Formats: sequence, C-alpha cells, structure tokens
Amino acid sequence: MTEVGDTVLLVPIGNMKGNVVSLKSGYLFEGDKNILSACEIAKKSEYLASFKPGLDISVGDKVVVIPIDGKKEYVIALKESKGVEHIDEIHGAGSPNYLNLAQNIDVVGGYAYVASYTDNALTIFDISDPTNPTHTGEIHGGGSPNYLSGAWFVKVVGNYAYVTADNDYALTIFDISTPATPSHTGEIRGAGSPNYLDGVYGLDIVGNYAYVTAYWDNALNIIDISNPAAPSHVTEIRGAGSPNYLGAAAFVDVVGNYAYVCAWDDNALTIFDISNPAAPSHVGEIHGAGSPYYLDTPMAVQVIGNYAYVCTCGDHSLTIFDISNPAAPSHVGEIHGAGSPYYLACAYNMSVTGNYAFIASYSDNALSIFDISDPTNPTFIDEIHGAGSPNYLGGAISVDAMDNYAYVVSESNDALTIFKYS
Repeated sequence: MTEVGDTVLLVPIGNMKGNVVSLKSGYLFEGDKNILSACEIAKKSEYLASFKPGLDISVGDKVVVIPIDGKKEYVIALKESKGVEHIDEIHGAGSPNYLNLAQNIDVVGGYAYVASYTDNALTIFDISDPTNPTHTGEIHGGGSPNYLSGAWFVKVVGNYAYVTADNDYALTIFDISTPATPSHTGEIRGAGSPNYLDGVYGLDIVGNYAYVTAYWDNALNIIDISNPAAPSHVTEIRGAGSPNYLGAAAFVDVVGNYAYVCAWDDNALTIFDISNPAAPSHVGEIHGAGSPYYLDTPMAVQVIGNYAYVCTCGDHSLTIFDISNPAAPSHVGEIHGAGSPYYLACAYNMSVTGNYAFIASYSDNALSIFDISDPTNPTFIDEIHGAGSPNYLGGAISVDAMDNYAYVVSESNDALTIFKYS
C-alpha cells in the first residue's frame, strides 16, 4: 500500500506514460483547495495522476497530492478513510409501514420513530439489528382522536413521543412504553391565539416544557407538558423581521438557557433566552442569504459547545457559527455546493456526532458526511446518493446518526434507510 512520502507524477492526457491509475470513488486533494476525483482532475486541468510502477492505490483511498518546489513531481499522503455504505431499508406507503411522505426520524433505545405526513402516522421500527429493520407498531389518523394529520416532526423522551401535526395545528403526545401499541395521551391544538400552532413544525423537549415552532404564526411557543394528558400553552414569542426574526420559524434546538431557531423567510438563526419559560426574550440573531452568512432558508440547527451548525436549503450549505456570545453570533466557516462533490442541494436536516456532521440533502437525494473537527474549515469526507433502489434516498429529509450508523428517512421514496460509516 502507498505510504506517506511516496511520489507521483501529474502527466498530460496527451502524453500518458507510466502507470496511470483511476480512482473512481476515491479523491485526489490537489493542494489544500480543490477536492477532485481523478476524472475531474482530467477534465479541469487536463492532467491525470500517474503513479510510479509498483505502487498500489486502491479505489476509495483518500490521498493528498502536494507539489514539490513547483516541479511536476508530487508527494502523496494517505488520508483517513471514512466511507459510507448502504446496509438495508424498509419502505412503503400505507399498511404496514405507513411511510407515505416520511418526514422526520428520532432514534432512541433500539427503535426508530418516524413521522409521516401523508399517512398521518407515527411508525415505530425495531432497528436493534441495523441489517434487518422491522416494523414494530404504529398509530395513525388525522383529527380526533389521534390528531396526526400532516405529521411533521417527532421527538421521543422517556415513555412519550411528541409529534407536531401540520394540518391538525397540533402537538400530540403518545405513550410509547409498549412500542408495539402506541396510544394517544393528549394534545394541544389551534392556529392563531391563544396557541399559535398554525404551521406547527419543529420541537424540542427540555424538562417539563416543549418548545414548538409554527411557520405560519411566525412563532416560538412554550408548552407545559408536565401533565402529558393535558399539555397547556405557557406563552409565545413571535413576529417576522426585526426584532424577533421568526418569519416562518421552522426548527428549534434548546441548549441550556437558550433556544436557537431557524427562520425560513427571515434567512435567520435567532437566539432566545428561555431561562424563564413564561417570559422568553430575544437575545441575538444573524441573518442573510448568500455570502458571507449562507443562511438562505435555514432548515435545521444543532448546537454543540460554542458552535451552532446550520444546514440551508437555499444556499446548499453547512454553515457554522460561534455562539459563545449569544447576543452576537458570528460566522466562522461553511462548505456549500449542490451536486458533486458535496451533494448539498437543499441541505434539509443533519445529525452532528463527534467530529462529524451527517447531512440529508433533499434535492441531491443524498447523505453527505463532513469533518467538523475544525469548525472554521469543515471538510468533505464521503457521500452516498440516489433515489430508488438501492439507496432509497429520493427526497432525503431527515437523518439521525449514532454508533457508526446513519438512519435516513426519504420523502419521495417513502423509506427509512440505514447506512454504515467507517
């Protein structure tokens, strides 16, 4: 196998001498700037990598090609391999899987909980064996008694699953202590005053409170769930544009005393102090499509330490902000681009675990992995894409990653697909 310090030559296409190697699924890093496949190097600079006879570089190896004092001789260094591969999937609208327009996934304790918009359903799958996911149970139905019409988002805490239902203007709570037979426990619903759940979408659960966004009501709602059978509205903060920047409030992540909200129409990441749940207050925000903030239609945010990681549909990006001072969040890095090589067209949802961000991109039908160990310089690792068989990533819309597996639901393919990364 090739070792650090081995040399290579970049040879013009019209003069291909020596042992030319094609790395079909690997990548050549030319300097520190362009990440290109061997094929792309040929297209863009009319050069191919020609390795000296006897060197063995396998398809999938990651390498860095560094020029030696401006000569045509280069040093090659192997990069850490982080590959992703399809393991298995379960799919199908209606009975028995109820995955029609699957929207969101939460993986907890050996089970995957999936909310499906058109099937008006919460479906539970046993994923204890990732190579063989199986249907365990489901509950479905719009209106009374289950209030799951247009199920958008699901969050599982303890023995309860909390689901937002767009068409029922509802936050609905289910007892999932027996996953085979989930049962309705309670709900709160209503567009406009007093519950402000028109366009109900994202939610997070912390302690006795549910933090719920509503994009038509431009609101962040705080709901008391201490009695799951009778959730009650505590208060809300709302308003598009200045000062609250909640235009089409969509996704919320609550960490410590702060709620971080993605607002689609305001192209904003907005931060609220929720230390007193009865009186949330605007603290700070950062907004703007395109350079330098890349917040065109932010779809999801995840806060880890002093950084907020945001994926955007309009800017096709993973954008990273320093939120150590919540009153003045600042842009520190981003990576963006539809199609090859990043596959971030309409980056819709993500899961950050360890040093890696896993992003489901709706329009690229893709799962992409990025190294975020340096938040100022996120780097591409690998991707897998394709609607229908075998990857079932058509309209990839939500991902949850853990323990070397990524679980993705795809709207167009009505599917839950499992991938392994290493």
